[in-house]
Amino acid sequence: MFQKGISCIVQCGRKITQQELELIRETVELFPKLPITELAETICENIGWFTASGTYKRDACVKLLHKLEARGVIHLRKKMKWRRGRTATPI
Repeated sequence: MFQKGISCIVQCGRKITQQELELIRETVELFPKLPITELAETICENIGWFTASGTYKRDACVKLLHKLEARGVIHLRKKMKWRRGRTATPI
C-alpha cells in the first residue's frame, strides 16, 4: 500500500493494480538515470501495456509517471539540458 492513500489509479481506461504500482515504483528506483521515455517503455513491457496495434502505450505511461510523481509515490530524475561541447546539466 502506498503512503499517500493511493489504492487505485486509472490511466487511459486501464486500472493500475497495487501490484503494478509496486512494480512501477521498483522500476523507477532501479533505473533512476533512464530517460523517461525509456523508463515508460520498460514499464509498459513489464506490465503488458500495449495499444491495439501492439505498440507500447508510452505516452499514457509517461502521463501516469508524472501523475504518480505529483502524488509523491515516485521521484523522477530532473530533465537534463544538453549543451554543445559540454556535459548535461539538470534544469
